Amino acid sequence: MHGSVETDFSGGPMKTSFLSATALGGAMAAMFASGALAGTHIVTSNADSGAGSLRAAIEAASAETSPVQIVVATDNIVLGSGIDYRGREPLTLIGQGQTIAVIGDDTILTVSQGADLTVSGLSLEGTGGYSIEDRADGDGKTGKGIFVDLRDDQTGELRVVLNDVSVRNVAGHGIHISD
Repeated sequence: MHGSVETDFSGGPMKTSFLSATALGGAMAAMFASGALAGTHIVTSNADSGAGSLRAAIEAASAETSPVQIVVATDNIVLGSGIDYRGREPLTLIGQGQTIAVIGDDTILTVSQGADLTVSGLSLEGTGGYSIEDRADGDGKTGKGIFVDLRDDQTGELRVVLNDVSVRNVAGHGIHISD
């Protein structure tokens, strides 16, 4: 899929882009070759938290001051609650076919400061069982797969690139970009 959607919000036009798998491969090769992704965090534990966990990697990445990548080098991961990338630097999350699941109706990955996001080789999975009758939003919250929340003062372009990514069994949007 290749295209873009123009969205106008307070501060100027916002452009959200989705790139094709071919474009992603070329872009990632260029980033690796140029060293553009200085901060690299390796997920070596499938535990919900602690050293080597995805949660610890996301927390550390949130403090980076340059583009960051997280490589998931472990088995499937089950989270007790969703994770929130609070950084403003571009985040690249790379898997090798693993599933990241969350227990309960929670958003799996939130990008709360409007950072560019690239995800490849991962499946994001909620608990499932939702229908029009069982909407899971009685408490005002509905879990999503990926939620990118733009800052009120944010202008320019936001890039969200997904390659070989699936989102399933979430109560709300699979992928939600809020401006």
